[in-house]
Amino acid sequence: VKAAVVANDAQRLQELLPTAPPGIVKWAFEETTNTNRTLLMLAAKAGHLEVARVLVERGAHINHVASDRTTPVLEAVRAGQVGGTIH
Repeated sequence: VKAAVVANDAQRLQELLPTAPPGIVKWAFEETTNTNRTLLMLAAKAGHLEVARVLVERGAHINHVASDRTTPVLEAVRAGQVGGTIH
């Protein structure tokens, strides 16, 4: 799942999530990197809009706060990823 996020492969992510074991899906949405960032935060920072959309639609925590008080939206803004919107 993380590889699909990093590779900006929304289609592969959509294929993986329904078939992934519950523990993997929980990790995708709840667990974090060693800097307390979720996969949604990684996608937002990289500007992976479709991947972020898939994660949000599947229940990713949009209000997660990392240890440095960063959120997915702040990650996107800090990285200059402010041109798209997620509906």
